Amino acid sequence: MSNRCNAFVTGLLFTALMSLSSLTGLLLPAQALHAAEPPAAGFPIYKPPLRGTPAARVGGGTRGEGDDVPAIYVLAPEHTGLTSQPQPVLYWYLSNAIEAGYEFVLIADGEYEPLVEIKLTGVETAGIQRIALADLGVSLKPDVQYQWSVTIVMDAQQRSGDVLASGMIEYIKPPAAIMTRVANARGEERIRHYAGAGLWYDALQSLDEQIKSQPGTGRLQQVRASLLKQVGLDKVAAAAGG
Repeated sequence: MSNRCNAFVTGLLFTALMSLSSLTGLLLPAQALHAAEPPAAGFPIYKPPLRGTPAARVGGGTRGEGDDVPAIYVLAPEHTGLTSQPQPVLYWYLSNAIEAGYEFVLIADGEYEPLVEIKLTGVETAGIQRIALADLGVSLKPDVQYQWSVTIVMDAQQRSGDVLASGMIEYIKPPAAIMTRVANARGEERIRHYAGAGLWYDALQSLDEQIKSQPGTGRLQQVRASLLKQVGLDKVAAAAGG
């Protein structure tokens, strides 16, 4: 009788564990974050959200032919990247200056009409570019995935030569414990907390702000290169000083 009871209890535990495992990809955004970690030696480590998401980054090369055709990359992970801000800054990389105009589009998943669709003038300086949603007067809704893209229009009359890159972003409201640790952190420690909690866009923005406030700091350039390599953006990392 005792053996049968033990077997029954074991079976129940196994079933419960299997059910919990099957729900891993269904966690709410806040639950899908890693706990922010204390400072450690070495560069910050980006830990993707625990919930599984399919590959979402597009681009990372050129379309069309010719040495004057630039390569562009969005600084986003291959999966949907997270932010704790309704108006984050988005970053993208351009291999060389262009006179051609470019387009920025932001659209919610499943929607037909973009939240933002603007045409901008050429870029005079190659390298990492930024687009601040606050400057555009738009905010993301929580727990909604958005696709954002940058398209270089090489010839307005022949759009087959466009150069496009895109990524995904989602605004979430993390647990208070994570945000408290971030708020109390300074410098590279803050970047480490963001990256360790899976908040990619926040880590990148905090890093960019620190680079701007401390020009010429080689360590921060190396931190950025390390983060970019962790999401497969090795070419950008090398070109940006890593």
